[in-house]
Amino acid sequence: MKKVFFLIFLFVGTMSTIAQEVDLKELDAYISKTVNDWGIPGVSVGIVKDGEIVFEKGYGVMEIGKGKSPDEHTLYAIASNTKAFTAAIIAQLVEEGKLNWMIKYSVIYPILKFMTVP
Repeated sequence: MKKVFFLIFLFVGTMSTIAQEVDLKELDAYISKTVNDWGIPGVSVGIVKDGEIVFEKGYGVMEIGKGKSPDEHTLYAIASNTKAFTAAIIAQLVEEGKLNWMIKYSVIYPILKFMTVP
């Protein structure tokens, strides 16, 4: 499971630094090789550029021992890992100077209110 999330972070982190033009056939071959080399059972990858889906594909199998392959619509149970994704995205925004770690959430999103305990 850790390998899958590392792979996801690897792609998320590197996609923001890759040049605008990406050879999708080369990327497809790279992902396929990585899935095989790392023994990842299954993964789905989607890339959005300028609001348009430019790449979507599933690799491997949905369940070990069964032949069904994942696709761009396969849902994965990622539990609480969305917190890590959110933190990584926020870190990128801080690095780009668009956010500051010390800013209060209410400045960014004033409608969001948390219940306070007396």
